[in-house]
Amino acid sequence: MLGPTILPIWFVGPLGLLSMLVVAGHLVAMRDARERIPESRYRIRSVNGGIMLVTVPMLAGAFGVVSPEEPRAFALIWFACIGLLAIVTLLAVFDALNNVRLGVIERRRLRDEQRELIGSITQGESPESGHDA
Repeated sequence: MLGPTILPIWFVGPLGLLSMLVVAGHLVAMRDARERIPESRYRIRSVNGGIMLVTVPMLAGAFGVVSPEEPRAFALIWFACIGLLAIVTLLAVFDALNNVRLGVIERRRLRDEQRELIGSITQGESPESGHDA
């Protein structure tokens, strides 16, 4: 028979299920908007979402199924949870860095476009033409 767990399964189970539904909903919404999302952002967030879908039930099991009175199982599940959470965090850092990279690229593109527009306006105007901009 299992000993007492950290939290009761009746509390952990619904929270885990709700969390999984939110993550799965995010993945479905992202898939539907795939053509509007940069490919690198889509890949990072898809992998991270998949890992989260594995992490949530493992955490629910660590809190509500495995008892601290079973030291081997308790240690194994918590080491696995910590490892998965570290991967999720690392992917979040990669996502943030990728967003910075995409922002720099977009700023450069907008700056170049602005320079082209200013250049075309100044080349199109001449003091002799008598037209005001």
